[in-house]
Amino acid sequence: MRAFRRARGNARGASAVEFALLFPIFMILAMGIINVGIAFSKQLNVTQAVREASRYGATLDYQAQNPAMTITQWLDAVDSAATQSAGSASDPVGGYDYRCVALVTTDASSNVDTARSNYKQTIGSAASTYGTGSCPSTDWAHIPRTDYVQVAMYRNSGLFALFINPTIKLDSVSTSPYEGKPVP
Repeated sequence: MRAFRRARGNARGASAVEFALLFPIFMILAMGIINVGIAFSKQLNVTQAVREASRYGATLDYQAQNPAMTITQWLDAVDSAATQSAGSASDPVGGYDYRCVALVTTDASSNVDTARSNYKQTIGSAASTYGTGSCPSTDWAHIPRTDYVQVAMYRNSGLFALFINPTIKLDSVSTSPYEGKPVP
């Protein structure tokens, strides 16, 4: 009987040692899964915000609704839609580090007509800048031979790992055919 009790006591000790060895590995895996889930949620937020703003801009005909509205006011309205959809820049799940809204016109050969295309770009918390053409530093495909709305957004997100903490760039862009009157 004593041998049985000793064997059972040793088994309890072995279980404690195994648990102590495996627990850190399970915690690293659990934290990794949580971090990847948070990053995925942030990517979904950026993608959804870009799509919503693009669809809003495609249906916002600034010439029909308000003849006095300028292209700058139109860009501000679509940019506001993107900002409201993404959340504030400091939002831990939503937010953004860069966003750009453009109303782009192409010519007959599918090149961007910079004289009639305009964009509004915001980088971080800096003041917004306006320019002509499509969103700078975006090499995403465009819609040929038509006016289209382009909305681009990205945010940097850090991942927490045991020994490394990489920063990943979560970006998205959406282009929608502009449904309003042609850009003058």
